[in-house]
Amino acid sequence: MIKNIIFVLLSLISCTSNTDNKQVSNEEIVMSPTYSPEENYFEITRKAFAGDTIAYKEIRKYYSETTSGDFLYWSLIMSNKYNYSQAHLDVFYSITGDYIGGNLDRFYEIDSQTQKLAISFLNKAVKANVKEAIDIKNELKITRRKAK
Repeated sequence: MIKNIIFVLLSLISCTSNTDNKQVSNEEIVMSPTYSPEENYFEITRKAFAGDTIAYKEIRKYYSETTSGDFLYWSLIMSNKYNYSQAHLDVFYSITGDYIGGNLDRFYEIDSQTQKLAISFLNKAVKANVKEAIDIKNELKITRRKAK
């Protein structure tokens, strides 16, 4: 989120320093290359906050190309407020991503509180019948048996 604010501020500064004093619209300043020209980041986040799953997928795409840390906020909103099944799994990935880097064998190296939090969202995704979550849950069971 801070990166976005800095980007907007830098864009505003560079736009006001143009010699031709051309007026720049909000959409041009905050536009991400992954969004259509008709919509800007603020509009898409507003829609996602209202439960729009298409807008959420756009935000997901944006953060997959940058950093996952800021994406946790959006996945929590969609998971908790709207019970969106893909968001449950996204929360799991956001929580565990920096710890294990996609390596499920390292999941049990995470502290127990973080494990419980991640598992609670994984279980929500399993309950929603998200195939990838079911596969992860099964893999974690196998990893757990190997560790014992």
